[in-house]
Formats: sequence, C-alpha cells, structure tokens
Amino acid sequence: MEIKKKSFNIAVFAADGIGSEIMREALKVLRLIAEKPILILHLRALQGLRGKLGLYANLGPVVVFEELSEYFF
Repeated sequence: MEIKKKSFNIAVFAADGIGSEIMREALKVLRLIAEKPILILHLRALQGLRGKLGLYANLGPVVVFEELSEYFF
C-alpha cells in the first residue's frame, strides 16, 4: 500500500451494538499502521455521539503513543 499524504486522521467510534471487541480490533489495526516507518501515530480516547468511547488517530510529524488498553480491556 502506498500512502502519498504526509498527514491524515482516522477516527473510530463505538455505536449502538458495537462493543469493546470492535474497538480492540480497531486499535490493532492502528497499531499496525504505526509500525510503518514512514508513519507516526497519535492515539487518544475521546467521547463520541451519545457518550460512546471512541478512538482517534492522527498520523503526523510528532511521535506520541498513549496506551489505551485501560479503555478497552
């Protein structure tokens, strides 16, 4: 996969019927993305619609990785 943009955002929000299993899988995918040498991953938990916990990733120029397992396990 070739990525041409230097910075972009990914947001994953839990919705009705989507539980922590889906959020764990989303976190796995984002961690795989972070392993790519050209990408830097910022992760933070945030609240989405209806107070559901979400995961927000910003791929940009500074290395910041916040451990989110406390929210999903």
